Amino acid sequence: MRRALCSVQLMVNQKVRIWRDRWVAREPTGGLISARGRCRLKWVSELMDFRGNWDLEKLQQYFLPVDIVEILKIRPSPRFGEDFLAWAPERNGIFTVRSAYKLASDEASNHQEHSSSSSPDGTRAVWNHIWKSLVPPKVQSFAWRLATDSLANWTNKVKRKLEVSPLCPVCGREDEDSFHVFCSCNHAVILWKLMAKVWNLPSRTMLKHVGPDWFIHLLAETNEEGRAFVMMLFWRIWFVRNELVHHKRPPPMEVSVCFLSSYLSSLSAINSNPSDDPIKGKAILDTGLEKSHKRLQSDVAADALWAKPSIGRVKLNTDASVLGEEAGCGMILRDHEGSIIFSSCRHIYGCNDVLEAELLALREGISLAILWSMLPLDIESDCLQAVQMIVGGSSNKSKFAFIVKEIIGIMEERSSCITHSRRCCNLASHSLANFGRTQRRPVVWLGSGPEVVRDIIERECNPVNGAE
Repeated sequence: MRRALCSVQLMVNQKVRIWRDRWVAREPTGGLISARGRCRLKWVSELMDFRGNWDLEKLQQYFLPVDIVEILKIRPSPRFGEDFLAWAPERNGIFTVRSAYKLASDEASNHQEHSSSSSPDGTRAVWNHIWKSLVPPKVQSFAWRLATDSLANWTNKVKRKLEVSPLCPVCGREDEDSFHVFCSCNHAVILWKLMAKVWNLPSRTMLKHVGPDWFIHLLAETNEEGRAFVMMLFWRIWFVRNELVHHKRPPPMEVSVCFLSSYLSSLSAINSNPSDDPIKGKAILDTGLEKSHKRLQSDVAADALWAKPSIGRVKLNTDASVLGEEAGCGMILRDHEGSIIFSSCRHIYGCNDVLEAELLALREGISLAILWSMLPLDIESDCLQAVQMIVGGSSNKSKFAFIVKEIIGIMEERSSCITHSRRCCNLASHSLANFGRTQRRPVVWLGSGPEVVRDIIERECNPVNGAE
């Protein structure tokens, strides 16, 4: 456990020691594989040139190729900010009990040939259905709480003497245990039926109240894709239930359908490279989701297009594209009439991480927007995690914290706000990003755009001014 807890990332700069500190994001030790040999360099900062970039010649001189690959994944801060400790198991670098528990469980399992779950007759495979599922970590954490019956439903609150009656506060028909919340309550049944038109969900006949382990049995009887769908659906049902319990206006069912479908469809691209770590990118489900997304497009009203900013403001859309070791970003700035102020794309060198590429696209796009317009700025990205990092500000301790800090600093130069958008509202920058991935030099079009976005702009009823 001590070994696992020490596996932290150190953001690279002037106070990190090459051979003693754990600064390379490699599990489980976070250390280098290369031997020190006769290397006289002591500080990580000595491995950089005067511009703050990695000195490739020094890296090749002192490190094995496997270490060089990991080092080059770390993008140092050009402003040489202060180093800090980060918690490697969490993508935002902040310690959580959930990730520590998972680390401890994994460490214990490495010393046992046959590990068991918390149930006497359980097996390690039971928890693998959750912790190795193709859903985001926060959904895995939620599913683990559901599987261990530790969600704060009314039945559990009565057991802890926090409530008097276990009756469901939403429908008032039955006692609210976990099975009722996700399988019997009115809003849960409606959302399940709506999502069944979009996703290949298990049959409702598989929902059997066999006791506290009903959810574990359901996961065991469902294939990998089905488990992901079920966990995502239950996660949303729990959110809606909490809104109702706390007397807030719940989102319309159609909004929940669009949210779940666009959330997963925006996470599907990583399957083009199966060797990637599923947690690295925003696309973590198999390509079967693409079929589901196409089904959604035919069922959901076609009003989900890019929206013009209000008069006196401009809107920037950015996106990134990553395929294997190739990455690119695209950005487009438009005014309140939908006219293009500029569009741009570029190749991103030394990047194979989707989130990093999305952040770099935002940094590049905001910098250009401030250069080419004096108006207040609305910023949209379809990468929810990138938007959350920027909105979260100083709470970010991930390996991308320096990029986030730069973006926030640039945004402070102009009245601006950033929001998350669905992929279908971000098609122009998405096409530009794909185009930029194939280019070897940055390209900027003033008052216009390349051929790849003309059809998209026309569909959005926005005029394309001038020629390329």
